[in-house]
Amino acid sequence: MKVLYIMPWFTRPSAMSKHCKIFLSNAISLGINPIVVSLNGKDDFKENHDYLPIKDYSNKYVAALFRRLFPDIVNVPDVYNYGTVQMGVKTILKKINFEEIECIHTVSFPCSSHLMGYELAKKTGKPWIAQFYDPWTDNPYRKIETAIFRKKDAIMERLIAENASAIIHTNDVIKEIWRERYGERVAQKMFVQPMSYENEVYSNVRNIPERTDKPKVTISYIGKLFFDRNLDDIINAIKILRDKGVDIQNKITLKVIGEATSHDITNIKNSGLEKVVELVGYLPQNQLKQYYIDSDAFLVIDSPQSKNVFFPSKLLDYFLYKRLIIGITPEVGVTSELIKKSSNIKFENGQCVALADYLLRLINDHSLLDSFDKDFYENFSPMSLRKTYKSIINYICQQ
Repeated sequence: MKVLYIMPWFTRPSAMSKHCKIFLSNAISLGINPIVVSLNGKDDFKENHDYLPIKDYSNKYVAALFRRLFPDIVNVPDVYNYGTVQMGVKTILKKINFEEIECIHTVSFPCSSHLMGYELAKKTGKPWIAQFYDPWTDNPYRKIETAIFRKKDAIMERLIAENASAIIHTNDVIKEIWRERYGERVAQKMFVQPMSYENEVYSNVRNIPERTDKPKVTISYIGKLFFDRNLDDIINAIKILRDKGVDIQNKITLKVIGEATSHDITNIKNSGLEKVVELVGYLPQNQLKQYYIDSDAFLVIDSPQSKNVFFPSKLLDYFLYKRLIIGITPEVGVTSELIKKSSNIKFENGQCVALADYLLRLINDHSLLDSFDKDFYENFSPMSLRKTYKSIINYICQQ
C-alpha cells in the first residue's frame, strides 16, 4: 500500500520530526510504502521511503514584519499558508503519480499541512487522513486577537473536520471537544492515537534500574519552564513544610533539569530554598538518563488553563522509568486523565496546602513512591500504535 505523507517538519530537527519518524517507522512495519513530502531539508530517515522536498516560501523577514504590523494574518493558520501550501500542492500534483497512491495522510504541526491535504483530496478523489499532534483552534499558544481572523481560523478547522476521511487526535479530551463542536458525523471518523516510544527505547525498558530507597526523596522536573508553567506551587508547598518545622534540607530535594525562568530563579532565592531546589540547567538528551534513574519521583506542571488539551510527551519518558509522577495540572485535561489512569497523584494549580500535605506523607512513608501502575508505559508501545493505525487504514479502505 502506497501512502503519501505530508509532514512539513519531517526534515527539521524538532520534537515533531522525532514523532513523525517514530510513526513512519511503525507504518512501514505494517507494509506501507511511504512517500514523504516535507519542507526542504536533510532527509536522514534510515528506513525505506521516497522523499519529495517542497520549497518553503515563507520569508522570515517578511513574516516578522507582518507579525509586527498585522500579526493575525500570518497566524491563520500559520505562515506556510502564504505561498508554501499553494506551490506545494502544485509540486505534488506535478511529481506524484496519484494512480499509485491509495491514501493521503497529513500531519500537523503546522496546521496548514491539512490545507494541502484538503486540496489534494479534492483534486484527486483519494481518501485523506488528518492527524493532529497539536490542537488547532484550541491551542492557547496560537494568539489570534481579532474576531474576524479567529472566525476565519475556525472555518479552516471546520473545513478539515468535515472533509477528512479520518481524523487522528492524540487524546480523548480534544476528541470530545470536537465531538461537541462538530457532532456525531465527524466523531464517527475520529480516532485516538497517542505518541509512541521508539522501538529501540521500548525494547530496552527492562534494562532500566528500579528505584533504590534513600533517606532523602529526590523529585525531578525535567523540561522547560515558561510563563505560567512555573515552580510557584511546589515552592509554596515546600515552604509550608518548612514552616511546620520539617527538616526539608535533609528530607527532600527538587531537581530542575532544563531551563528555569528568571521568575523561578528569583522565587527560589527569595524563599531561601537554594539548598533544597537544585537548578541543574539544560542538558542534551544523551545526558539525562542518570537523572531519570536517580529520581524517586517526577514532577509534571501544566499552565492553569480551563482545559489542558496537549498530549504531554514528557510523560512518556516518565512512565518509561517507572517512578511516581506528581502532577500540577487542571482537573480537565490530558495530563490529569493519564495520571489518574496510571494511579499516580495530581493536584490542581494552586492547591499548595494539599500538595504540602502529600509531600509530608511521602517523606514519612516511602512506600507511596511505589504505589502506581508501573506497566502503564505499555499503552504507548510501538505495537499499540501499529494496532490503532492498522484499524484506521482498514476503516479508510472500507469507505
